[in-house]
Amino acid sequence: MKTKITHGLLILFLFVSGSTYAQITFNQSDYPVPGEIWAELSDSRTGVHTIPGAGASQNWNYSSAFIVDDTTVLGFILPSSTPLAWASNFPNATMALWDVSNNAATYLRSASNGIFLDGGYDASGGQPVTVLDLNPDQLILPAPFTYNGTRNHNALFTVEQPAQLPNPGVLIKLYFIQNFTCNAYGTINTPIAVNASVLRIRDFTYTIDSTFLDAAGTGNYTFFNSNGPADTSITHYFVKKGPNAIVMEIDEDPATPGNSIGARYYQPGLVGLPENNELQEQVSLFPNPSYGEIITIQVDFEGAEQLRICDVDGKVVRQESIKGISTYLMNSSAFARGIYFYELSGPSIPPVRNRFVIQ
Repeated sequence: MKTKITHGLLILFLFVSGSTYAQITFNQSDYPVPGEIWAELSDSRTGVHTIPGAGASQNWNYSSAFIVDDTTVLGFILPSSTPLAWASNFPNATMALWDVSNNAATYLRSASNGIFLDGGYDASGGQPVTVLDLNPDQLILPAPFTYNGTRNHNALFTVEQPAQLPNPGVLIKLYFIQNFTCNAYGTINTPIAVNASVLRIRDFTYTIDSTFLDAAGTGNYTFFNSNGPADTSITHYFVKKGPNAIVMEIDEDPATPGNSIGARYYQPGLVGLPENNELQEQVSLFPNPSYGEIITIQVDFEGAEQLRICDVDGKVVRQESIKGISTYLMNSSAFARGIYFYELSGPSIPPVRNRFVIQ
């Protein structure tokens, strides 16, 4: 799920399907659904992850190729679960990714011909910004899509700064010219699983940045200049059929074909983590992320009697009685690196859950 336009905002991704060769086809039934939670484990080293060649019946082994330096939780929710003032700008969105900590949201649109990036809203700077809307939307991955498939798509992002004379108005248009090809399938081995019948889809996108000026403040813009291809990206997606279809991604350096510039693999997480409630706001866990030190959990309400720690697969890795305890100290040095969830419960309170990261 790499960022497509701005850091912390247009995070996105998608997937494809698999079975036997004739049946490895990415369809709308393979899209993620609200309630899914994924762990993204990233390795930003360059030149480490081999860019696979084309062809049938490939065998890709990345089981020992990762040193994870960043872990991110990706939770799909309904657009209505984000601030409604934001969601109202994207009436066609079917899903959203809401980054609460950075006060940003990304809106996705699923259709029979693919998953699209509808746009986003970023208020991380403290002041709400103009909604970031793509029209046409940016294609994440096409559907239906299978081996030897190709698809071209153009998207447009526009941002306007109206004139405040004597300063002219500025209109910037970013054109995304995309080409998708699926020229390989096979078996892939990641650090957590072996997956057969996996498609490899290559997304080649370049961006043309054009600037228009309104010198008179009349709202009429004239062409000023174009930077040409301002940015070029190549991403290889490894996808299988069914839920949590994305397996791995590799970014390729457009300036040095065949050289990787980072990779990510994905681990499915818990489904249906409840939305924030007022009790969640009265729990603090720090440091988060943790680097194997003591974690402090501060509970500022009464009624919590049990604490459970689960990994992303839902397995309970620690359970403690905390009745009458408001500050709980937990040594995280024995925990493996990854995403974890805590749950506070008691007979007089609803379950209180949230997530944290061990780096």
